[in-house]
Amino acid sequence: MLEQPRRILTIAMALEVIELKVISENIPRAVTIFTDSSNAINSLKNINKHGYLMEEIRKRVSILERVNWTIEFSWVKAHIGINS
Repeated sequence: MLEQPRRILTIAMALEVIELKVISENIPRAVTIFTDSSNAINSLKNINKHGYLMEEIRKRVSILERVNWTIEFSWVKAHIGINS
């Protein structure tokens, strides 16, 4: 189960990159964060999960949504068809 925290941390890091993106106008913006961890996505949707990283991710998504971002999470099957 050591893989799960690293994947969640990667989601948090992706949100941090989005936060740093400077766009001068307050226009609608959308991003999809892809992960092979369905467990991470399900944990984010479950409001009863209160781990530090889950709460941090939810907080960052909320902040971004307040400044006109749409954040979506999408599951991909274990790197199938993903090129680096």
